[in-house]
Amino acid sequence: MNDIWWTQIASARRFLEQITEELLLCKSVLLSVPEWLPWSDAMCTELEKSLIVRGSGRSLEFIDCPEDDIGRFLLENYCKKEKRVQYRPVESYAHFLARSSDIKMNYLYIWVRGVTQNHLRRWKEFIAAYYSAVPHGMPCASFILETSAAMGIADTRCLVPFSFEQSITPYDSFTFCALAGAETSMPEALRPYLTEVVSTLCQKDIELCAACLTDWKDFFQDPIGRYRVLRNSGLRSNGKPFGGEADEVHLAHSLWEAQLKQLFPIIERYRSDFIRLHFHEIEALLPIPNRLGEDLSTPQDVELGILYYWALHDQLKTSNDEYHTLDFFRKMRNYLAHLNPLKSEDVYQILSYIKTAG
Repeated sequence: MNDIWWTQIASARRFLEQITEELLLCKSVLLSVPEWLPWSDAMCTELEKSLIVRGSGRSLEFIDCPEDDIGRFLLENYCKKEKRVQYRPVESYAHFLARSSDIKMNYLYIWVRGVTQNHLRRWKEFIAAYYSAVPHGMPCASFILETSAAMGIADTRCLVPFSFEQSITPYDSFTFCALAGAETSMPEALRPYLTEVVSTLCQKDIELCAACLTDWKDFFQDPIGRYRVLRNSGLRSNGKPFGGEADEVHLAHSLWEAQLKQLFPIIERYRSDFIRLHFHEIEALLPIPNRLGEDLSTPQDVELGILYYWALHDQLKTSNDEYHTLDFFRKMRNYLAHLNPLKSEDVYQILSYIKTAG
């Protein structure tokens, strides 16, 4: 499923393409990513592919953010011994590295992980000094500074901020769930519903979406319960637990919201079909006042509650099966109208109506 996210979701692709553009301009970027960044290894692979496709002959190299002097660290790790001995303290590390065309660093994209607020200030100073000293026409390194929190810095000439969280929308989660669900053994009739429920509960946590979709059978039976289990005991691709507290009230409301979007149209479809089958009988019982005292004069305006009342009192002739189905859909509509999420068996019966109705 990681291939789907980084290769087929437009916002994720655009995020990588924008970073690629800046790196090809020999700029450095500040990359703000959340703990729930989906499949970080796959992101790095796709970024490197994007750079290669655009004609860059450079490699992408990863380092942990150094605690000591940045310039000294780069000198010791990217210069050969014979080059290091040429350095003199009268010159800054940034200037020495910038004017040295024969060092590996100046032909790399260097991804720096674990940059904190304190680190960032030092990196900004180093990068500004480094780029200002690069002779015209000489190659220079580009740095990708990865931080777990948005630092809120403004765009500068050589350091461009990117926020993954701000680049992704709920629609991207929904699209991912729709595509990923098609790769599972999930019945086609359940896909729209589970796509809505999973993307609504998990929001932008794409790897959690993938875990719920993989476990779709248990998830369908108990969405909130299974969501809690996966969040409390499941692991991300980087080996870290999903974690995080689940607000029960919020989860219940989110489940209801997803069910409302997917099931209410089916309930209305049933009402419309029922009215069409009994159109002339219903028409003969009109007009009647609604709860606001307004006259209902057309069959299409009659709600399930009134239809059920007529069937209950034999004003509307229905078979035993028709009567119980009408009662079921009336109750389900009322539950949803009063902000109550439905049980899985009731959801399945509603979804099954589309299959039987054709």
